[in-house]
Amino acid sequence: MDLHKEFIKTAFDIIRMKNKLMSLLLEIYEKEIYKNHGCRTIYEYAFKYAKLSKEMVDKALRTLKNVEDKPCLKKMIESQGIHKVSMVATLATAETDKVFAQHVQNMSKPALFEFAKELRQVS
Repeated sequence: MDLHKEFIKTAFDIIRMKNKLMSLLLEIYEKEIYKNHGCRTIYEYAFKYAKLSKEMVDKALRTLKNVEDKPCLKKMIESQGIHKVSMVATLATAETDKVFAQHVQNMSKPALFEFAKELRQVS
């Protein structure tokens, strides 16, 4: 395999795995699983095992809390990432979950940012 292609494939695998890690954080926090592994806080746990910053943990927990009743958006965290989902997490409702998930999947990050900004101005 070409070294460049292997590098790119590995980079995408890293991104995919980080997205998966983010999607698990709220449950780990709520069940206090981090305490079973010698960590006093979710922040310590996330840094120790995944090198996630406090800011990333905060963003993940906040976003995951906002999408608890929105299964389509919650699923998008694994494939599209916490950053894109967080842009629309507070705008979506249980009824509009699927529509917002499609926007997250099909729009670029800058386009989604502008879309969410416009919706906030209208509301």
